[in-house]
Amino acid sequence: MFYKKLQKNKSHKKGFTLIETMVAISILLISIIGPLEIASKGLFSAIYAKEEITAFYLAQEGVEILKNVRDSNYLLDAYTATGNSDWLKDVNDCVLDPAQSKTVGCIVDPTNPLQEIVICDESDKCPPLKFDEASGIYNYSSDSSIPESKFTRTVYIEYDPLTPNEATVVSKVAWSSSLLGNQKSTTLTATMFNWQR
Repeated sequence: MFYKKLQKNKSHKKGFTLIETMVAISILLISIIGPLEIASKGLFSAIYAKEEITAFYLAQEGVEILKNVRDSNYLLDAYTATGNSDWLKDVNDCVLDPAQSKTVGCIVDPTNPLQEIVICDESDKCPPLKFDEASGIYNYSSDSSIPESKFTRTVYIEYDPLTPNEATVVSKVAWSSSLLGNQKSTTLTATMFNWQR
């Protein structure tokens, strides 16, 4: 009788059923997927923020290059004592003509701000900036070994002859977002004055 009782107790031992196992696996998956989803959204936001910050700084650089040309014009006039020359010389080709129906702009290179101005319009879009990984500089180098970046910068000047000592510099940076897959752009506007007057 004792032997039968012992056998009966052995056969009724409880273990994990299939339903309990599935519930445990589900809880484990939910606890893993939640943090992974949060991490992937954080990575997405960080990459998109990096693209936006880079575009903003490239737009700001475009404005600063044109201001630097204005300042260089003044210093050159002061040094050579030529006097009252055009404060927008060297960038006159970047001045937007209101009579034209299409947007005209130019490209400016931080490594060579006084290069021959390259004009771009709707039929001939501005080329993308190149990114030199060795120096960390975006530029328009003629070196074919430097790869093109996703960023394109167009700079132009809005000038009203009624206010001859004031101009508005517009710097637009466009890029194709690697995460969203659509075209994005950042535009920065700044007022530039002929401060030698």
